Amino acid sequence: MGKLKMGKPSMSARDSPRPSSRRRAALRVVCWNALFLAVPGGVVGYEVWLRAVSPFVSRSWPVEFVPGVGRHPVPNAEVRWTNLREFWTVSRTNSLGFLDREPPSPERAAASCHVAFVGDSFVEAAEVGIADKLQVRLEESATERLPQLDVTVSAWGRRQTGQIAQLPFYDKWVRRLRPKLVVLVFVPNDFRDNSGSAVEGWGWDFDRPPRPTAVKEDGGRIAVRLPHPNAAAFRAGTSLQWLKRHLRAACRVRPLCTDVFLGPVDHFRFRRRGVSDRLISQQWQEPEDFTLLGLDQWKQRTSSDGVALVVLAIHSMGTRGNPRFDGLAGFAEARNIPVIDQADWILRQGGALEDAEYEYDLHWTPQGHQWAAEAVLEWLKRNQSVCGE
Repeated sequence: MGKLKMGKPSMSARDSPRPSSRRRAALRVVCWNALFLAVPGGVVGYEVWLRAVSPFVSRSWPVEFVPGVGRHPVPNAEVRWTNLREFWTVSRTNSLGFLDREPPSPERAAASCHVAFVGDSFVEAAEVGIADKLQVRLEESATERLPQLDVTVSAWGRRQTGQIAQLPFYDKWVRRLRPKLVVLVFVPNDFRDNSGSAVEGWGWDFDRPPRPTAVKEDGGRIAVRLPHPNAAAFRAGTSLQWLKRHLRAACRVRPLCTDVFLGPVDHFRFRRRGVSDRLISQQWQEPEDFTLLGLDQWKQRTSSDGVALVVLAIHSMGTRGNPRFDGLAGFAEARNIPVIDQADWILRQGGALEDAEYEYDLHWTPQGHQWAAEAVLEWLKRNQSVCGE
C-alpha cells in the first residue's frame, strides 16, 4: 500500500467566502463609518438649525456670593433666559442684582406709597421683559386709577428661594426704602423650599447651602444656617443628581415639568384646626414648621417697622376649597396676614387659569403678571389706609 501524502488541505468551494458575505461585511463597515460621520454632523446641523430659528439657544446668568444672602445675580449683568419654545428674553440686572428697574431712592420711596414684592422665580420673572412684570404693571395701573396714593413699586425675587431665604432681601435692601406694604408672593414649592431638605433636592451640599437654610437641630429647635461662600464647589455631582438638575432645566413636557418643579407639594393635604393648621400626613410636619417660621419672621420684621404685610397666593395655589390654598390661608390668617387670591381674581374676570402660565413652563405669562397686578390693585383700593390715606 503506498504512503499517503500529507499536505495542506485544499479549500473547497463551500469553505471559501461567498461574495454575499463579503458584500455584507463591506456594507457593515460602510454603515458604521457613515453613522460615525452622521451623528456629529447631525448634532452640528441641529445646532445650526436651532440658531437659525432661535435668537439664542443657551441660558446665561452670572452669579456671585453676597454675604448673608448667598449666591446672587451679578449687578448690571446681561441675563439670557429661554425654554426654546415660547420665550427668549434678554434682560439686565439692576445695580443690586435683581431683574427689575432701579429701585427708587430711599427718600422717594419713603415719600410715596411704596410697595415691595418679594418672592422666588415668579417675582424674578426671567421669562418676560421688565415692562411686562408685575411691579411695572401695578405701578402703571395705580398711577392711572389711584393717583392720590402715589404708588411706587419694586420687586425682589430670586429663584429657588422660600420665605426664609428671602428674609435677607428685606434686611439688606427693602427695609431702607421704608415701604408701606410688603407683598410676599407665595407659590406651591415654597412649602418645600422653606425646608432645609430642599437644598439637597436641588443638588447642593446640606452643610454648605447656597442661601440661608432652615434646619431642625437635635431637640426639635429650628435654626437658620448661613450660606456658604464655596457652596458651588461642593455641589453634588452624582449621575442621578446631574440628571435631575438637567431635567429641571430642560424638560419640555408639561406633566414632567409639573412633577419635577413641584415635587412633593402636590402630595400635601391640609386641614383647618382653628388657629393651628396641621398637615394631614405627619410626613410633612417639618416643611410645615419651616413655613410657619418663615411667616413668623416676616411678620415680626414688618410689624416692628410699621409696614403692612400681605401674601399673594399665585393662581396655581388654587382658591378657597383647595387644600393647598386653605392650608396657606390658615397659616397666614392666624398671624393676621391677609391673603390675596389670584386664582379667584382671574375666575371673577371670566379668565382661564391656564392662560396665566406658559404651556411649557409653569411661570407667569405677561397676562399672568397683569392679573397678579390687578388682584393686588383691587386689594390696595379696598385698603388705602396702608398708604396713610
